[in-house]
Amino acid sequence: MPRASRGPHLYIKRRDDGGALWYIRDGDKRTSTGCSQSDVVGARAALERYLARTAKPRFGDGDPHNVGIAAVIALYAQDRAPKVARPHEVARRLGAIETYFGGMTVAEVTPSTCEAYARQRVSPAAARRELEDLQAALNHAWRSRKLAVPVPVALPPKSPARERWLTRDEAARLIAAACGWRFDTDGSVLDRAGPRNPHVARFVLLGLYTGTRHDAILSLGFRAHVGGGWADLDRGLLYRRAAGEVETNKRRPPAPLTPRLMAHLRRWAAMPMAGLYIVTYDGSRLERMKRAWGTVRANAGLDDAVTPHVLRHTCATWLMQEGVGMFEAGRFLGMTAQMVEKVYGHHHPEFLRGAAAALGHRKAHRQ
Repeated sequence: MPRASRGPHLYIKRRDDGGALWYIRDGDKRTSTGCSQSDVVGARAALERYLARTAKPRFGDGDPHNVGIAAVIALYAQDRAPKVARPHEVARRLGAIETYFGGMTVAEVTPSTCEAYARQRVSPAAARRELEDLQAALNHAWRSRKLAVPVPVALPPKSPARERWLTRDEAARLIAAACGWRFDTDGSVLDRAGPRNPHVARFVLLGLYTGTRHDAILSLGFRAHVGGGWADLDRGLLYRRAAGEVETNKRRPPAPLTPRLMAHLRRWAAMPMAGLYIVTYDGSRLERMKRAWGTVRANAGLDDAVTPHVLRHTCATWLMQEGVGMFEAGRFLGMTAQMVEKVYGHHHPEFLRGAAAALGHRKAHRQ
């Protein structure tokens, strides 16, 4: 007669190095808690979160005092999270929310608990994005008639817009550093003994001349595919989204390719080892541009504020400096004209020139 299942429970698993971790055993499934053998309290908390996550969500009469946050997150994860553009990122953020709020009821989501959550996160921006997911989960539960009333979430203030962008000289140094050159912080050449990172050079050129976001660049292919956008080298167009991909607030419209970038893309596509994706490392697609980016940035003599996203800021800034209209620049970048004007408009050569000219003319007239 088969032995009855104990249900999800904790057990110790030894490692080859002599250490040991707590794991959760649920039938044939094994899940690491990430807790060492001495962290019994942490392991038990991980088991409680696991039970809350895997249990069928219960809402009762929808009274926020009787509904657990874990049930709200589980409902959202089942119904909505798989349908978003990047479900793995949503799952990571929901995990952070569940770790902190999982033992609370919906009624305990107050300004004070939200502020306490934001204080213990790595950055206000990360806390805000995670709390936005909590708000989305609560809204979904209310619209699904699982909660009797809507529950607001107190969000941290938005971070100020980044001001960092690259000059033409800094952009050239970044590309050269990806090809092995090394520079001092003042821009002077040190040597050509640095590592070569041609995949970073490709990433930089795509970012500078298309303004495409980090994740979208890494999913670009030389031909149409289901995993991301692609470069149509016959028509000279960049399709940032895969066919049928869900459009989000971070829009990815098609855009024409510049002649300079087209020349690079044709050369890369003709290489013997060219695969599906444009930016690869050892023939494999990259999930994030992180370690190699840090190396190239340091060898270019640039500061830590130069992140991959700065390439998008740089593209937008250069468009403004060249006098491109707000609407056209927005269409190219996937932004509204209002957003372009708000964040980058002061770089435009005509920025408030009319007002300044009017004041100057009036002063001259009075004299």
